[in-house]
Amino acid sequence: SFENSQEQYKKAAGAVNNLTFRGDLQKAESYSKFLSTVLFAPRKIKATFEIALNPYYYWKTYQISPTVAKKQMLTMLQFLITASTTVIAINKLQDYFAGEDDDDEVNPDIFNIYSSDFMVARLGNTRLDLFAGMRSQLISLARLVTGN
Repeated sequence: SFENSQEQYKKAAGAVNNLTFRGDLQKAESYSKFLSTVLFAPRKIKATFEIALNPYYYWKTYQISPTVAKKQMLTMLQFLITASTTVIAINKLQDYFAGEDDDDEVNPDIFNIYSSDFMVARLGNTRLDLFAGMRSQLISLARLVTGN
């Protein structure tokens, strides 16, 4: 019950908020109005970094509630595998149906993490980002870390 394990319930609620990209800004909460004018969706940005790029977040969650941490990691892993497989399958099918005459790949930058077309399904001039906006933050981080 909630009375017996308040910390676990709070951690589960926080996990749900992060997985739905409505994460808590924690210490920056008092600056949320300012951050919302400067950044687009600061809660989503923070939640994305927490669930996609921060192993300490999972370790901290595991210390409080192993069940919540395992479920959260499994959900994130399922999402990433499904989105990646779908993007690769769309690109491979397009390459296959493009014909043998066409030597160009549909998306040659699909595995180039520095490219804005990284893990993008291209349908003509339309690009599909199946990663719910996490892809752009990953590309930005890779460019920032490596200086490219």
